[in-house]
Amino acid sequence: MSNGSGTYVILAKDDAERKRLDDGYRYLKEHLRRGRTIYDETLVLPENAVVLDVGTGSGAWILDLACIVPSSVVIHGIDLSSTFFPHIQSPRNQNIHLSVNSCTSLPEDWSNSFDLVNQSLLMGAITRDEWRQNLLEVYRVLKPGGRVQLFEADIISLESQPGTACEKLRLIYGRNIA
Repeated sequence: MSNGSGTYVILAKDDAERKRLDDGYRYLKEHLRRGRTIYDETLVLPENAVVLDVGTGSGAWILDLACIVPSSVVIHGIDLSSTFFPHIQSPRNQNIHLSVNSCTSLPEDWSNSFDLVNQSLLMGAITRDEWRQNLLEVYRVLKPGGRVQLFEADIISLESQPGTACEKLRLIYGRNIA
């Protein structure tokens, strides 16, 4: 269903959906990320690092990250909607900044600003053309020598039954991915 601005909304915006997002993050972290918030164990963020989480949703990843990095690390989370942004009340989380922004058009003044950019599970949220623009933006805002952590489903090798949503995703994204 379209929200009138060309964006399609298929999930509810309620507490049950927030819980699903949080539970999904915890499940994927435990079972696919080997329990790691930052998957690459060789990555050590500097004391004054600046981190961006693209598609923050409920903020599960940024809240998790805030627990394992010094409070001097500045963490930015963006999403198209603030609906699921976490309510940050703890002094421990004063280094977290949330804003409504598009992954295909990040603020111009963010160029070369981030030591780490994290993005997870946006495959179903943006089109193939938007992916190209999204990745250009991610690399534009990354500091020289900075790192990108992308976590997406592998739809090329996805086993699916005819007519299912998985098959449709594989057909949409599986062709001519470049």
